[in-house]
Amino acid sequence: MAKDNQKKQATNLRKQGKTFREIEEILGIPKSTLNYWLKDIELTEKQEKNLEHNIQQNKRKGGEKGRAKAALVHKEEKKKE
Repeated sequence: MAKDNQKKQATNLRKQGKTFREIEEILGIPKSTLNYWLKDIELTEKQEKNLEHNIQQNKRKGGEKGRAKAALVHKEEKKKE
């Protein structure tokens, strides 16, 4: 069954330290479904460290996207002047 396979994939990704958002992007499964499927998974200390690392990386990426967008908006405003 496809759903069982997706659930196994989601479980494996979570144990690798992936965030729900990353798993959602990879598998195309809503975070609400992932939360239901993965709520009972207990992570080891190493898995938790991987997860924290991934969360920090995602925050940096988000900041970079915001700065890049702001730079483009600023550039467009300059062109209008």
